[in-house]
Amino acid sequence: MDVNSVVVNRGVLLAGMPDELLFKSGWFESFSDLVMQFLRTQNKDGAAAITSDLQLFKELRSNPEAVTPEKLKALSLKYAPELESTWIDSETPDEKESLGAWWLLEITLKIFLSKRPKLQFEKLNEFLVDEKKAVAVYLQQNDSSNVLPHIEKWIGGDWESSAEFEVRKILLWLAFFEKFLRVTTAGFDDRFPEPGMMKMFLPVAENNELILSNERYISAIKQKWVGTEGSWVSLYEKITEAKGSVYSSEGKDPQGAVEKLVKRIRAGKTRLNRKNYANNFRVLDTELRKAPMQPVELIALFCEVITKKQTAMLKDSCTPADIEKVFAVYSRIYDQFTG
Repeated sequence: MDVNSVVVNRGVLLAGMPDELLFKSGWFESFSDLVMQFLRTQNKDGAAAITSDLQLFKELRSNPEAVTPEKLKALSLKYAPELESTWIDSETPDEKESLGAWWLLEITLKIFLSKRPKLQFEKLNEFLVDEKKAVAVYLQQNDSSNVLPHIEKWIGGDWESSAEFEVRKILLWLAFFEKFLRVTTAGFDDRFPEPGMMKMFLPVAENNELILSNERYISAIKQKWVGTEGSWVSLYEKITEAKGSVYSSEGKDPQGAVEKLVKRIRAGKTRLNRKNYANNFRVLDTELRKAPMQPVELIALFCEVITKKQTAMLKDSCTPADIEKVFAVYSRIYDQFTG
């Protein structure tokens, strides 16, 4: 199934998730790009051999409908043979009439469990069962009131606008992601012992201005690389130096170009997409830039997605304090999902 399809973006609390997270964020250029990056993460030793020149990726770009599940399965098993059981378990289910984004999340879960079967995702499994039922009910009855119990269970029922509802959906996805990181990433709990740690990247209002999620994320990068007392100029210098060792020089004033771009990303005026992330922040870590993308790096993806929501709310004349309040329910949603 093409991740760009209407069916795979269908859902109640997962409605639009694949498109919103994967493509509108700018982190993946296409379904072909998504598959390629995924296979690289599954086969770290052979990642260099998985390039866009492979015939299947060419077909995915030129004529995605011609790529059968059999072709996709053959390629994935060639580079990640341990996914055999995942493919068997994740064949298109019988409930074709209620297919939706829940199916992709279910496949992702099975991929993790195929490698580490002792991982515990009870609440996520419970949510997937609920979401699957809610999609079936909505499609049969076409009445959103019939799925309100499902919505209220997972994100509460006290949202006051469609914009706030959309934010809560994304915060639920963010809770899934944090749970994945805690369960699958070694040392994550030691580094971030407080539950709901992703709130450190949520927007805050200060002096009647909104500090966006991208600003908070890049501030954390700044603290890591130049220290609490380090200046922004020091970070721009460090990025420029790191880029100079990897990429060709950017014109006559490479540091000026870095500063201009990073300032725009911090302000939500330029996207924190995969290219900008890799060229300006991932490049700082000599070990990381040699490896396939790690799950923890997708924190930047989520910051971009929620920053876009924040800038849209500002344009709709929402106050910084009101926007902070809308996002502040994350801890409650996370507790509900993990409790």
